[in-house]
Amino acid sequence: MNHSRRITLPCHAPLATGKREGEAREHYTATVTSTPSFTIRHYARRALHAVLAGMRGQGGRSFELLGVTLRVPRGVHHPGLNPSSGFFLRTVGPMIAPGHRVLDVGCGAGLGALVAASRGAATVGLDRSREALAATSRNAEDASITVVEGEPEPGQLALVEGDAPAVFSSEGGIASEPWDLVLWNPSQRDESDRTAVLESLRFLPTLLGERGRLLVVVEKGSGLAEELRLRMPFEYRVVQLAQDLGLRPAFRVLCLGFDQEASRARRHKERKRSKDAKASVSRRKWEGKEEQE
Repeated sequence: MNHSRRITLPCHAPLATGKREGEAREHYTATVTSTPSFTIRHYARRALHAVLAGMRGQGGRSFELLGVTLRVPRGVHHPGLNPSSGFFLRTVGPMIAPGHRVLDVGCGAGLGALVAASRGAATVGLDRSREALAATSRNAEDASITVVEGEPEPGQLALVEGDAPAVFSSEGGIASEPWDLVLWNPSQRDESDRTAVLESLRFLPTLLGERGRLLVVVEKGSGLAEELRLRMPFEYRVVQLAQDLGLRPAFRVLCLGFDQEASRARRHKERKRSKDAKASVSRRKWEGKEEQE
């Protein structure tokens, strides 16, 4: 059975759902449909996937997934036991091209970051855990991927310790220059991770610019997809990529990016408004000149 809950989302940017373009409100309240059985299905899915991962040899502390060999120490998120990890990267992998600048948010043991770097992308892995970053560094060394400090070159990897969106707000930090791709596979049950995704939307103009894309995986029934659509700033939109590709349909990959059509429509309206204003001024001047005569 589904039920609805009322949520109030703080708004840091003009909403695409406003009554008129550019309208900013302090809060936006809407009804979001959630599934009360989601928690049970979430943990049941993870437990089943853990069993299957163990049978495939992907549940140990050292395993191979998507051609990448990982060593995962205790206390670091284990991508082999997460049913969305393989689905996410098989879906977005073809979008990673040599020379791209790729940011992996919450990189964990480094699966997404290593896949991106191995495809020739200049990659940065971001995580709050020093243990996770150390594991990513070791796994990159095993994969013959160079870990550097500062700005990475194509095929190289840099690691940054911190929390999103706090790191995005730092001056001269990660969000100071737009990225081609931002990969984010957040925990669907951790409320702090869900909140971090929503609060990061206000940095989309600097994080992505007009050409970058934020690819985020959502789990059906978690409500994150609905909240993302409600919170999107104006001129940015969310598009759902192929729903299942023959893989696990419980997951979806959402692509967030700049909406060129909305931007053109806004510029067209601004030009029309400017022309109308100039015409009105000229008309008043002409009418005033006629009265003087």
